[in-house]
Amino acid sequence: KSIIDKISECFDEICKNKEAEMSFHLGSGIYVKLCSPYMVVHIRKYYWTKDNLFLPTSTGVSMRCDEFRDLKAVINMMNTS
Repeated sequence: KSIIDKISECFDEICKNKEAEMSFHLGSGIYVKLCSPYMVVHIRKYYWTKDNLFLPTSTGVSMRCDEFRDLKAVINMMNTS
């Protein structure tokens, strides 16, 4: 399965008000995170502080269910072209 399929499955569970959580490292400190009860997918860069805390930067995006589904449709169209 592709990462977009894994994210989509988890996100569908969250959108149905079910318990779900996922974190996937894309590389270069960028993570995709989903966690109920928040019905958003976060794609954000993270960093380690001097105090050994793993924190998000302001660099990133959060998408609601409908926005993520639209993005997935575009990605699927690009993959089939």
